[in-house]
Amino acid sequence: ASDVYKRQPRAGCDYQREAVKFRTPESDNEEYLRLGLISEIGEVAGKLAKGIRDGNFDAKAFVKELGDVIWFVANLHDKRKLSIEIRGIPFFVANKYDVEIIQTMSTFAEFKSQLDFVVYCIRELARRRGYTLEDVMEINLAKLRDRQYRGVICGNGDER
Repeated sequence: ASDVYKRQPRAGCDYQREAVKFRTPESDNEEYLRLGLISEIGEVAGKLAKGIRDGNFDAKAFVKELGDVIWFVANLHDKRKLSIEIRGIPFFVANKYDVEIIQTMSTFAEFKSQLDFVVYCIRELARRRGYTLEDVMEINLAKLRDRQYRGVICGNGDER
């Protein structure tokens, strides 16, 4: 089987275990986490839209936004006592345009049982830009560690 279809549960579990350490007491509720997930999916869409409009796509900023999405997925999984399962990208995602993948992500973010599908979408969007899902996870953890070190975990803005 192609690498894209192999199951990689350890990467998701390892990431989730680290990611939840950055959840603050104020963000430790499912309503915040679900709304945050939807918001971050919107930010991913915004990065793509601005790239199309301006003709200047910032892949690094885009991947950071994907990392924010996976952070919310990991934390929602943790709240539900579930682990992220990383499987191959379903055929019907791999053959979609970016905008269709993002629309699908926002739809599936609404359903508790479908969060792993959001992970598939993140993986495909990252792959299209030369990154792996594991890259997205590590970039996200590095960003969170840096913010924690500087004392700016709480706050607003991509570059705080």
